[in-house]
Amino acid sequence: MGAKVRITDTLLDDGTPYFLFSHDGYSADSRDLVIHVQSNGSGAWYGIFPSGGFPEIETSGVHHWPSSNKLFAISRGNGYLVDTNNPGMWSQAHISPITWFDDHSLEDMVLVCDYRRLAAYSALGLLWKTQQLSWNGIRNITVERGMIRGEAWDDPWETWVSFLVDVETGNHQGGATFSLM
Repeated sequence: MGAKVRITDTLLDDGTPYFLFSHDGYSADSRDLVIHVQSNGSGAWYGIFPSGGFPEIETSGVHHWPSSNKLFAISRGNGYLVDTNNPGMWSQAHISPITWFDDHSLEDMVLVCDYRRLAAYSALGLLWKTQQLSWNGIRNITVERGMIRGEAWDDPWETWVSFLVDVETGNHQGGATFSLM
């Protein structure tokens, strides 16, 4: 049985340990994501996830894999994969800022995107990351029949173009052009 995870806006001063998922020198900010975790393996703890340095990015949330002890937290664009039984075991997402995420369309997978690429995570970590799909924007993302459909901004042509990404491999067709020849 997995941990119970909830987003909160309050750190109680009740002796519950807290973990700041950042590198040295960072101090917590009111825009950070705060969660409370009740883990079977390590007891209760709070997690403070630093927000991204992108004021226009509001994307935040948390996904917990019920069949595992892992969670994926997104704090205003920054992504984190954390072991709920051992919060010292964590890693930051491989793309940033995360502008969109989907944790409902595919079983045991979280899809995320930034301005140029898509990536997929499981409880084991990064599954795949696409090559660059866009110059500066991805929109209208849908998932159906093992494919991810969306539109990518193509700067040289100044238009939105379609792309398809295979859910299993991260290989894609379409997207923006990156050759001016």
